[in-house]
Amino acid sequence: MGIAFSGGEFIGYSAAGRDPVDLLFNAGSDEFIAFACFFISYCIWCMELDIVYAHQDLKEDLRVGIKSMAVRYRYHMKYLLSLLAIAQVSLMFAVASYLKAGIFFLLVSCGGAVLVNLWMLNIDLSNSKQCWDWFKGATWVMGAFLCVGTVGAYGNQLRMS
Repeated sequence: MGIAFSGGEFIGYSAAGRDPVDLLFNAGSDEFIAFACFFISYCIWCMELDIVYAHQDLKEDLRVGIKSMAVRYRYHMKYLLSLLAIAQVSLMFAVASYLKAGIFFLLVSCGGAVLVNLWMLNIDLSNSKQCWDWFKGATWVMGAFLCVGTVGAYGNQLRMS
């Protein structure tokens, strides 16, 4: 699921006037590494969303035998989510570093990712309502942080050039 949703990154790259095929042929460049970090970070974000969403009906999944990450790691879920959160936020900081995105991106996009992940780590996964409230809220909040931070960093780079 994360890979499918992360595919929009290629569309955004094209919309910015860049050719994603050229990017793939420059695999060692800072731009490629930043692109890959952002892509993987978004895949991890989708995993986090899916895991929390799956906890809404964990009891039914166990009863009918569905094999999901929420079922498999149910006794260690906070540890897994913590590792995913650390990986996702670290990748966002790598994006900022490789793109020299500046303080605005760091504060808004990376800071927003930290806040949303802290929010995730403080919900009670056995409470379906909390899971749903986080899922629907975090989707919009994280999207807003990423959008504003990325557009702001892009605008700043245009202004500097």
